[in-house]
Amino acid sequence: MKKIYIINSVWFLVTFTLASLFVLYFFSSTGLDRCYWNNIDSDFCYSVAALRFLDNYPTGFVEHTAAGEGLPVVQLLGWFYMIMSKIGLLSESTFTSLTIHQDPLIHLQQFVVSGWLFGSITYLLIVTIVFWFTRLLTRSNTISFFAGLVASISWSNIQFLLRIRSEAFSACLGLIALYLMFKSVKSKTIRLFAFYTILSSVSLAWALFAKRNAMPYLFLVPSVLLLVPQTSLERSNNGSRGLLLRCAIIGNLVFLPPLLPLLSYWPEFVGSFSAILMFVLVGEVLGFVFIISIFVFVIFVLRPYIYKTSMENHGSLWKYAEDTLIY
Repeated sequence: MKKIYIINSVWFLVTFTLASLFVLYFFSSTGLDRCYWNNIDSDFCYSVAALRFLDNYPTGFVEHTAAGEGLPVVQLLGWFYMIMSKIGLLSESTFTSLTIHQDPLIHLQQFVVSGWLFGSITYLLIVTIVFWFTRLLTRSNTISFFAGLVASISWSNIQFLLRIRSEAFSACLGLIALYLMFKSVKSKTIRLFAFYTILSSVSLAWALFAKRNAMPYLFLVPSVLLLVPQTSLERSNNGSRGLLLRCAIIGNLVFLPPLLPLLSYWPEFVGSFSAILMFVLVGEVLGFVFIISIFVFVIFVLRPYIYKTSMENHGSLWKYAEDTLIY
């Protein structure tokens, strides 16, 4: 087992090294000292918003105001700036230092470049997830290597190396959510099932807050349940299911603190709504949650018919509803 793990790790390190070398080549050939404000793009907006976030100012920027998208990237980018500043690779990472500088655009350039480096971390993380996801599905290091290689030279991944945008970050978290759900349905114990499912839901929540292009994952992730005849959740007793429900509630609370800055933005956003629009918004949210719940419930109902198992082996409709609530 240890030998197999070492072989898998060597294949991954080769893939990761090639992707890292490509990043170095890309940055060296393009040049990080280029004029970043020659085209209107999100580099300036995200960098300034991250500095304002660190100074506890309203960021004043989201990619799409109606959804509050992009704020998780602002938060993580701000924390990345703070870490880079602490280790001496950046000047003081505050919005105040930007406002008092004699040439704010030149001063901001170092933060934009660090933002590109933050994007390269997302790029390498996507390559990593693609490798291990393929390894989980195929059990082949060769296929995983080529899948990681394709991800490393894919234009949909490369184009965000010199742009601070939320699309790559959202796609990365969506892939992680899907990968963890595959790990969940393959898990042998209820604890691992709970662990992977909760991490999957947290990743998907962050992906949705980063960008709405992650919405298809709302249907893709639970569809993974159709790929196995029985999960550790269905093999568990009622006591374990109750424990899993409590774990799910706690897991949802875990990712609440990082979203508090996003929640602090909402009163200003919602305050611009009329009373009628508020009811429309609440109706849309509840209606969408209802659609997802029905979809998940249908999946639990279909599974025993797909795998030709009896209803008694899988439980009653009430238990399917309970599983839907847990999910």
